Amino acid sequence: MATAEAPGGVRIFACQHKTRETVWIPELMKHANGAKRLKQVLMVAPEPAKEAAHLSRMIDRETRNEADGAVAVPSGGDRADFVFLTKDQLGKRYPGVSLVGLPSAAAQGS
Repeated sequence: MATAEAPGGVRIFACQHKTRETVWIPELMKHANGAKRLKQVLMVAPEPAKEAAHLSRMIDRETRNEADGAVAVPSGGDRADFVFLTKDQLGKRYPGVSLVGLPSAAAQGS
């Protein structure tokens, strides 16, 4: 059952906007910090390749291996990539950032 699928413990909802003008309103697309878009969504998983393959099948996209061993699933166009990585890989990408408080489904060995 598709609603039970949750790669990396995250449920994905996707839709096609057939009335973009009612959703992508320019004045609502500005953020105070100047951000224009998300580049990546990082998802901690004990088995990143397995979880990335799961999402890859769901959205019909190929996976891409990153230099540090993480596995990315591009979502297409200029939308954010989903990047699956271990807690250790996340810690190496962002040294000094506390990983305390990660959801238990995402957290693995300390």
